[in-house]
Amino acid sequence: MIKTCSRDSPVPSMEYLRQSGGIFVDCGVHDIDMVCWLTGEKPVSVQAQAHAFNQEIAEMGDVDTVAIVIKFPSGTIAQVDLSRFSSYGYDQRIEVH
Repeated sequence: MIKTCSRDSPVPSMEYLRQSGGIFVDCGVHDIDMVCWLTGEKPVSVQAQAHAFNQEIAEMGDVDTVAIVIKFPSGTIAQVDLSRFSSYGYDQRIEVH
């Protein structure tokens, strides 16, 4: 099991978010790339759920909270947790079990 967490604090400016490519491109791609590098494998399945709690982010067609589950050929499962908001400060973590 591999778990990653990437949370922004403070929420990036709306100006930045409009040109960022969205949370999957701006944030998620880095966590996914790191998990693939750690496993040395390419995913066999990927599932994601996402929601925009911030109305301004929703209006630009983006989301601010994401959960991704990735399965690899070896059976390794990765969980990727992304959020544009963290009440306790900027958060970047990875756990390998």
